[in-house]
Amino acid sequence: MNQIAIGSYAAPGEWLVLHGEGISPPFKRADYQPVFETGEEIAESILLSLEGTPEELSDGINALETIRQRNLLYHQTGYPAPQCLRFQMTAGGGFYYTLLRSLEIQVNPNSPETHLTGSLLLALHFVRSNHYDAEPVELPLTIRGDADLLGGVDLINHTDYHSGHGNSVLIKPEDFKTDLPAPLRLELVNTTEGGRLRDVFLGLTHHPESPPEAMLFCYATDFSGGSLFTTSDAINERFVRASWPEMDWKALGNWFFSSEDVQRMAGLTYRPILRFFNIPTYEDLYLRIKIQAGVYVLWEGESVYVDPDYGYVLFPPLQIPPNPLLNEIPAHQLDLVLYGLHETDATYSIDFDCLTLLPLAPGANFLAFYNLDEDVVLIDDSFLDQHGARFAMDDLEIVAHIRQGLPLTLYPGHYHRMVVLMSDGDNEMDIFRTANLRLYYRPRTRIL
Repeated sequence: MNQIAIGSYAAPGEWLVLHGEGISPPFKRADYQPVFETGEEIAESILLSLEGTPEELSDGINALETIRQRNLLYHQTGYPAPQCLRFQMTAGGGFYYTLLRSLEIQVNPNSPETHLTGSLLLALHFVRSNHYDAEPVELPLTIRGDADLLGGVDLINHTDYHSGHGNSVLIKPEDFKTDLPAPLRLELVNTTEGGRLRDVFLGLTHHPESPPEAMLFCYATDFSGGSLFTTSDAINERFVRASWPEMDWKALGNWFFSSEDVQRMAGLTYRPILRFFNIPTYEDLYLRIKIQAGVYVLWEGESVYVDPDYGYVLFPPLQIPPNPLLNEIPAHQLDLVLYGLHETDATYSIDFDCLTLLPLAPGANFLAFYNLDEDVVLIDDSFLDQHGARFAMDDLEIVAHIRQGLPLTLYPGHYHRMVVLMSDGDNEMDIFRTANLRLYYRPRTRIL
């Protein structure tokens, strides 16, 4: 081990070297014997040898106590940066970090005597994350027509047959290396001229084989039911109008999933998001989705209220198929059926152009209480479990969103596809809204 240090994970970083290169009095050496156990967290100890004058020994103890107090305050939201142990295996090599959950200092029983004679033995007892994370590495991103791009890629707020229209990126397994699922850092720049960014919905699917982009988007032309209209302002230049007079739940139509589609989607969770071409203005409109095999209902989602102030609706998460299969023979084809309900005796209509199946393996919602202007960057760091927004012009940051969802992570050996959906200040998903996406990951290992 070339170096062991402890300190705050924050720029510019304050690191107290406990062992190896860069060590200074009174610290002499550290004895670290990693413990290998299962679980998300692990309890360990580091034995420290200190030598120096009584004043130097006191300064060393005070430095450790400061870090202990910072760790306490951080977990009480009273200190801005988490405390970490930092390891460097070889001189000039990269650093690995592990976040501290708790930290306590124990001294030898004879410390009053040895303190006066110039030596001291201490033990740091701590609980840490059961893994080590390396420095962030930028991920090459693949989009339509371009592969392995660095420095950020441009997205538009939908995917269809037009060249350059895409709101997802592919991450190939040969472009990253990690022993364990690795945390992601996301930087999403609002590049829409004069347009404020409000809510952001992210989904990340993963599979040992490259996940087809098309399986995540159910278009108007794929919908069996309603009437199809053509317009240049819709996704794929088509939207469906579904009308019904009944005041009970009515099946409006369905999207068909072949046996191959079901096989590819099995085992993962998705959140359906329906984009309206024209926003419904009704005050008593409800929608729901059911998974069916013909007339047989295999799964029924909770009904959702269609808010007339929103240009889209979020459905409860679902799995296709809704239950695990034996996988002894091909999967049965399924239908995703859209149902509508209203309480007024009149004919209701809804216009929509795309149902996006946003992956939740994992996924995250960013719900804004502060809309972001052009060139502002939304940042999500799953290593630190923190998010915020950066104003590039003023070099200032703020927290502008409530985050919902699990940390975003990469799975070793898997292809990943990240889908990004964005809404504006009017709660509409303008299909021509743009953004620039940049991703980083931290290689994660259980054993140094």
